[in-house]
Amino acid sequence: GQAVSASNAAAVSVRDSTLRHGVALSVSRDPFHSGPVEIVGNVVADVGVRDAGIGVVVQRDAAGIAPVVSGNAVSGVVDSTLDHFVSGRAISVIGPRLEPALLVGNTGNGNTHNALFVAGSIAGDVTLPQPGLPWAIDQRTHGERTGLTVREGATMRLNPGAVLKVAHAWWGTPYLVVNGSLVGAGRE
Repeated sequence: GQAVSASNAAAVSVRDSTLRHGVALSVSRDPFHSGPVEIVGNVVADVGVRDAGIGVVVQRDAAGIAPVVSGNAVSGVVDSTLDHFVSGRAISVIGPRLEPALLVGNTGNGNTHNALFVAGSIAGDVTLPQPGLPWAIDQRTHGERTGLTVREGATMRLNPGAVLKVAHAWWGTPYLVVNGSLVGAGRE
């Protein structure tokens, strides 16, 4: 399959589009470029063998801009027998500033892994489960330690029945670091 790909553009906005039959959406930003990334209201279907139907990677964005990935529907992403630990994902978002309110309403169907894989740093409050795909801590952050950090001042709240998955990693164990707050509300 092919990917519609944008690397280091001043701004990326893909809205209300349909990608089908082996086409995925990939956005990558290196530490020297910044600008808004908005992936909203898209349908990505019948993707085939890919890492993710929608993949967004922002590396150390100097402007501190959080990517917006919301209201997307992804289906048919299949894992590779050669790289099955990091492929077959509905959506993957990696960045130094993730705002949970900007990562809602995504859905997945028929993917090997129907989840929103996140890595980097959460800069706002999040309550799990979120509307849409369940969250999974990703193990890929492009050369840095792997996992997810809840920043100081941010709170991750796990409601009764919430599940926070951790991606299987063959080159290190994904982590959850809490510099802010982690609140787990159990059942009686």
